[in-house]
Amino acid sequence: LANEIFDGIKKRYETVAKTANLESLPTVFAGTLYGDVFNAPAGESYFAQLLKDAQVEYRYADTRGTASISLTIEEVIHDNETTDFWLNPAAKNKNDIIRMNPLFQRLRAFKNNQIYSYYKNVNCFWERSIVEPDVLLQEIKTFFHSTDTIKWNYYHRLNN
Repeated sequence: LANEIFDGIKKRYETVAKTANLESLPTVFAGTLYGDVFNAPAGESYFAQLLKDAQVEYRYADTRGTASISLTIEEVIHDNETTDFWLNPAAKNKNDIIRMNPLFQRLRAFKNNQIYSYYKNVNCFWERSIVEPDVLLQEIKTFFHSTDTIKWNYYHRLNN
């Protein structure tokens, strides 16, 4: 039964991850500021792989490691001023982001309202997304590449 369940998840994930012929890939970064350190998924992490499978250009894909990388606020702003999307800022709304650091307002993702967070469903994200990677991939791929409306299980777009 376990193999059956796993094989079903794997098949659905692979179906969602199938490569489409996209002319250009949206750019994305992920992570949040804690104190003076911005933590982002390293380039060999499961989340970086998820972003690759979602057909986006992850800004820190070339970094080493499977955990997090630590960046300064200056590095994040410099690296991502023109990045299209920001995921997982650990904020409920854009005002929380401004309170973290007003420099975040300079980012394209902030200006264009393309910030997505699991913060409202943080327990759901950490407890269920690991066993539903197919559902998580479908969800994030939708906000990167589609205008379709789907049921949001994990993420929400940040508002003011």
